[in-house]
Order: sequence, then C-alpha cells, then structure tokens
Amino acid sequence: MKLNVPLSLGALALVLSLSACGGGQQRSQQSGVALGGDSIDFAFPVTVEHAHGFTVTNHPEYKELVMYQPGTRDTAAYYILYPRGKEEPRVASRLATYLAVPARTLAVSSSPHVGAVAVLGLQEQLVAISDPEKVNDSITRQRIQEGKVQRIGRGMSKDIEGLIALRPEIYLQDLYSGTEKDEDLIASGIKIVYFNNWKEQDLLGRAEWLKVVGLFYGRNAVADSAFRAMQTNYRAAAELAKGAREVTPVMYGLDYKGVWYVPGEHSYIVKAFADARVSCDFIPGQIDSRPSSFEYVFGRNRHKKIWLCLMTGKLDKLSDFLSLNERYIHFDAAREGQVWVDRKQLNREGGNDFWESGPYHPDLVLKDFIKIAHPELLPGYETRYWMLLR
Repeated sequence: MKLNVPLSLGALALVLSLSACGGGQQRSQQSGVALGGDSIDFAFPVTVEHAHGFTVTNHPEYKELVMYQPGTRDTAAYYILYPRGKEEPRVASRLATYLAVPARTLAVSSSPHVGAVAVLGLQEQLVAISDPEKVNDSITRQRIQEGKVQRIGRGMSKDIEGLIALRPEIYLQDLYSGTEKDEDLIASGIKIVYFNNWKEQDLLGRAEWLKVVGLFYGRNAVADSAFRAMQTNYRAAAELAKGAREVTPVMYGLDYKGVWYVPGEHSYIVKAFADARVSCDFIPGQIDSRPSSFEYVFGRNRHKKIWLCLMTGKLDKLSDFLSLNERYIHFDAAREGQVWVDRKQLNREGGNDFWESGPYHPDLVLKDFIKIAHPELLPGYETRYWMLLR
C-alpha cells in the first residue's frame, strides 16, 4: 500500500491559496492585517472529533467555545465569538469573554503555536512571540527579520509591558503559563486564550486544536479541510502499519538527573506507538509520565533493539549522546547504533520543528515511527522529524 502524501499536501496548499486569494485583504486600523470579506466563513459549522480540551457549539449568530481544565470537564475559559461589525450577542453567563471575528492581531507564547498559524496562512496577523529565534516557519522568520514580529519573552518569562505596548487583540498561552500579571493584560484589552493542545491524549487530538485558531479568524473551512487531510493520511498510515509482521518493542525516554520518566498508558506517545505497531513501557491507568529509577528501566529495556528519546540542544552524534551518561552504553540499542532522537529539523538557533509543525502533521510523525520500527513498509520514505544518531 502506497501513501500519496505529496498529493494531499498539494491539495492542502491549494485550499490555503484559494482561501488567501478570496476577496483580497485590507489593512486594519491596528498593526496586522484584517482578512478580506470573502475569506471569512464564520457560519461554517465547527465540529470536534478527537480533542477533549475544548468544545464548540454553533449558533446562527455566534459560536460558543469552551475550554476545559486538562484531564477534567471543569471549565477553564468560555468564549463567545461573533462576526465583527455585528451586534455583540448576550448569553446568560458572567464568565463569557466576547471576541469579534475576524480578530486582528495575534501574539503567541511559544513557537509550537506558530505551527497552527502557518497551516491556516495567518502569519500576517502575528505581531509578537516569545523566543522568536526558535521559529522555523519561513514566512514568520522573514517577518521577524523585518521587525514585524516582536519578542515578548524568553523561556517561561513573558514581557508584560511589551505585550501591553503592542496590544495584540489575542494572546495565546497554555493554562499553566498564567500569572497574576495576566490581569494587567486583560485590563489593557488583550484577550487571553488558553491553548492546551499538548495535553491531548493522541496526535489527532493535538492537531485538531488548529480549529481553535481558525475560529478567531473565520478560517473554519480551511481548518476543517486541513484537519481532514491530516486525519485521512494518519488513518492510511495506521492501516499500513497493520501489515507489520509483529509489534516492535522500543525503549523510550532518557535519564534526567537520575530520574527516568515513563509515559502514562493514556499518553499521546503510547497511542501513537500503538498505531505504528510499536510497544513501549508505560504506567498503567495514567496520562502523564511518572518518575522511575534507572535500575527499573534498565532491567526492562536492556535488550531492546531500538531506542527513541526526546532531546534538547544540538546533539547530533551518537558519541555525544553516550557521553551524557556512562551507563547508556550498556543498552543493546546504544551498542548497536539504534538510537533515534527528534532533532532532524532544527534551525540555526536550535528551534525544533518537531514541536512547531509536528503537532499539525500527525501523519508524518506516525510515518516516522513506522519507518523506524518497520522500515520494510516504507522503503522509499525518509523520516521527517526523527534522526538516527551515528
């Protein structure tokens, strides 16, 4: 079975280009660009199939967007979206934040948010980001170089004064990045939107969060088409994996200051491995990773032939990896040179595209795992995000 990925990506590009051309674009009164009228599809019904962190209710004159505390059904935020220029609707809730669509300008707290912005062709709405040097998207990088996208933070810290000075209409951040200073942002008129796709339990659930960004800019049809293409390709790859002769056991993770974090049974990585006909150790009944000892991991994984782990920095040689811990050489996968890391797509500053575009290409992430564990199923495929250390 051959996956026709180039065709689907081409079709997606066509959808995006048609959407961008429809009706042209007009300069807004604020910095940034307001989308042209013909490209706004506010009435398009938004459905949520895989994500658990948000729901959308479609009404004739407005949409309700509810976001939940990760792992619960407790409401974290409640938004009412309505067409810009129309009368603001009234709902029976004092918790509602009202947002006119399309929004004008956007700021984001990390480069992973840029992945959704890029898929939807909304780079011109982006005016600020934390750690801009980490961005991989070429259009956004060009805008950064031209001074059209400003720095608003480093790492976990954010520049409150800088944000207030820019006054983006929307600021994306995850729920755990909030501080008491956020009240100053809200008082200045900035709408804070919690973007928690990283807490979803499968790759498609993570990817579906691009519909949230689409909601704010009237790109609902584009977001829906993009997601359906991802879903179709992902399911085709999972179907291909079923042809593997057997499930391949792998070792996952690495030692961090004497602790090894083992993923939960219901985590996205365990689900993705299962779809790729791969197995790994996990903590039963859990979503989040749990700390384990090196000795525990060594006893259960010493003789596995493949090792996958998420890394930081610019490490690209097996010798560099082995120097991190003198005990790594005792694993069979390390001795046989089968250590894979998510470092194939890095920019010069170390920005990792696996965390930027990867969440919105779940099909390619899955195909990487299939290629690593069952290379005979994808003989002509080159991994996109994962690389073998040599």
